[in-house]
Amino acid sequence: MIKVGFIGNGSMGSMLIDSLLSAGKLNSSEIIVSNKNATKSDPVKNGWDEINVAIDNIHVVKTAKYVFLCTEPSEAEEVLKQIKDCVTEDTNIISTGFPASICCMESVMNCKVSKLAPTMISENGKRISVICHNNKVEENEADYIESLLCGTCNARVYKARRF
Repeated sequence: MIKVGFIGNGSMGSMLIDSLLSAGKLNSSEIIVSNKNATKSDPVKNGWDEINVAIDNIHVVKTAKYVFLCTEPSEAEEVLKQIKDCVTEDTNIISTGFPASICCMESVMNCKVSKLAPTMISENGKRISVICHNNKVEENEADYIESLLCGTCNARVYKARRF
């Protein structure tokens, strides 16, 4: 069963996929990935042979409950507009680099939205990620997302929708 999707698997997407698989948080068969450049999906597919490669972003959204948006910030708004009609109330879009706030993302689509801001700075040498969820994300879903990140970084939950 596919649980987690990745739209874009450049630097950020590949790092997240590798971290989640290496930490044993997901099996490769639970992941689906799309990329505007189909050849960029090959390295992930070759490294983790059970990863599902989607034909487009819409297929990722229709297939996975949790969708990490790992595009360039300049492309994110267009991707959100492209997928907005495919998201359901149960879809959770997890932005990793989109500069807009959760409120702005909610204005484009009606779904669960989380925002992940990875950093490279830490007092103990381990990466820290700040994560924030909109009010549509239920506690058990927030716990699941945060548990995915646990072991790959120190996740800090931030409770502001303007983040």
